Amino acid sequence: MPLPSKELLDTIDEAVKVAAVVVGAAWTFLNYVRGRTFRSRLDIDLTGTISERGGVEFFVGSCMAKNVGLSKVPVQKAGTGASIFAMRLAPRKTGGFRIVEQEVKVFQIFDRHGWIEPGEQISDPFAVTVPDGPGALVAVRVAVMISSGEITWSASNITELPKPKNKEKTDDEPD
Repeated sequence: MPLPSKELLDTIDEAVKVAAVVVGAAWTFLNYVRGRTFRSRLDIDLTGTISERGGVEFFVGSCMAKNVGLSKVPVQKAGTGASIFAMRLAPRKTGGFRIVEQEVKVFQIFDRHGWIEPGEQISDPFAVTVPDGPGALVAVRVAVMISSGEITWSASNITELPKPKNKEKTDDEPD
């Protein structure tokens, strides 16, 4: 049996290389279309603390947005903002308590930013006084919306009122 000619082997080699490039390109395109890597994506984080100074309760917080995608995300001023709500205990007529939310303030955030670059992280700090109201303050809820054209991201977080430090010794503490 004679061996195949060099021309035939070169043709087969070229066909296999072309097929490998076509399959690789198709796989890359499929991952691009299916994947969310190049779509606008934000990761939003909210932090904050409730404090009392001179009988006045206030909330100091920060909103952070990180662009975790690979495309630039424009930030619209209209529709982008934060809402602060005071959560208070209100007595029920049947006994016990329920939580009632009172809107404290709505304000714009990220108004100094026109867009967020891929991998960029921006943050805006804020501080608001929590007005007196009926019932004891137990927490503050922050709701954030970031608008970018047809896409809106939102996040919400609740910060509990810190428990006062009790300086009295309890029975289970050693002397």
